[in-house]
Amino acid sequence: MRRTILDIVLVAIAVIICTMALTYYYQPSKNITSNTAVAGTAIKKTSHASGYYISVYYENKLVKKLTLNNLHKLRNYTFVDSRGHEQEGPSLYNVIEYTIGNKTFKYVIIKGQRGNREENLTYAIVSNPKDYLILSYTKRGTVKLCGNGNVLPYNKWVKDVIEIIIKG
Repeated sequence: MRRTILDIVLVAIAVIICTMALTYYYQPSKNITSNTAVAGTAIKKTSHASGYYISVYYENKLVKKLTLNNLHKLRNYTFVDSRGHEQEGPSLYNVIEYTIGNKTFKYVIIKGQRGNREENLTYAIVSNPKDYLILSYTKRGTVKLCGNGNVLPYNKWVKDVIEIIIKG
């Protein structure tokens, strides 16, 4: 009898420990927020796309923080890249026009969180619709700057765009 009670207690403890472990490891993810400083700018990352934004600067002044909802309001463009994948999103030119109006500019710098690459893109390149410079939507709930391989080859794409800096 004493052995049976000890066995029952040990099984009960094992069940409790397994239940706690499963609850801890398999609980649904919560909307966890973290701030990371990149290039002097606070980036808000969440497990949901609603916290992602792109800071747009014109002549060193912040003019807008673009959300994915803002980008979805703009016309989408699609093209098939050099790897055979379809890219879809608003053109960089339309995004700039949406934020600063119909102004000309000298060049644009795009900064991304992954690799923090920068590209100096002139007005002539950005405004040419045949170059397909677009902010393509990603599965992570961000956008990447991509374009025609002759203008912006795959290895120069800016992933997880966080800043658009427009120089007049």
